[in-house]
Amino acid sequence: MLKDSFDPLRLEEKAPSSEEDPLRSRTLKKEAERLSQSAAKGDWNEVQKICQANWLFNIPITKLGDTVLHLAVYNKQENIFERLIQQFSSGSLHVISYLKKKNAKGDTPLHHAALVGSEKMCRIITEFHPTTLLSVPNDEGETPLFSAALHGRKDAFLYLHSICGPEERSNYCKRSNGDSILHCAISEEHYELCLIILRRYKDLVNHRNNFGMTPLHLLASKPSAFKSGSNLRWFESIIYHYEELISRADDQNLERERVTHGEPLKKAKDVRTTKERHTWSVLIMNELLKDAEMYPIPPSSVRQSGDKKLEKGNDLVQ
Repeated sequence: MLKDSFDPLRLEEKAPSSEEDPLRSRTLKKEAERLSQSAAKGDWNEVQKICQANWLFNIPITKLGDTVLHLAVYNKQENIFERLIQQFSSGSLHVISYLKKKNAKGDTPLHHAALVGSEKMCRIITEFHPTTLLSVPNDEGETPLFSAALHGRKDAFLYLHSICGPEERSNYCKRSNGDSILHCAISEEHYELCLIILRRYKDLVNHRNNFGMTPLHLLASKPSAFKSGSNLRWFESIIYHYEELISRADDQNLERERVTHGEPLKKAKDVRTTKERHTWSVLIMNELLKDAEMYPIPPSSVRQSGDKKLEKGNDLVQ
């Protein structure tokens, strides 16, 4: 624990200003370099001591513009992060400005907490001012809630979802290119999270991104999901392959059972993983088809997307 004599207000008053004497500015720059080196080495106790002595929470210490708070979160240093944050009072305006600080990609410490899936650090950060911190987008227009979904961090996502108001949720679940959290969860194959999103954000089922793609279009266009050269319309192809997925999963389950103890266990694991992926795909497809509007992808939207994987699915959307 940091020393009781540590006085954040006193140290904040000592923070360098534009009129600070050159000697103190050089000293703080040197301390910032020490802070960066200690963090890079993983010497978090030294990081804590340097911050305690110099109050360097808001100074970028990496080429990407990360502060010490960014780094502690990204490296999953939950205890260190908590001790650093405990130096602020709950109503401190300073801590809110520090937690809103963006790096070169526009990410805040809360984005990083969502990315690494730390529900604990998400809770610590949002205790100060949840509405303000949840609403901050990065350079891609992604909020922390979006970041949690993008990276498949179920626990962090559910927590951030729970503290979002009903009106704010629709604003937090889309990014600049029009992708929703459901688009991204499908694209990244975070299938369990897909079901969680589908049951809480039903309005996203028919949401189109800037290329005219709905989540169902995206799932239908995945190369691993459909045979190339199909002459069926896209929604007929979905239903056709829906049954094929079940059959394929059953066949691979039999193959897994035939694997002997003398064969590599990796083969059994790979088959099981493939079967699980197909099972999840069927479940997601079933949920999407309940509420999806049946319309084709606009051909111009497919071309504009520039996504080769989607272009390969053109024969499915005639």
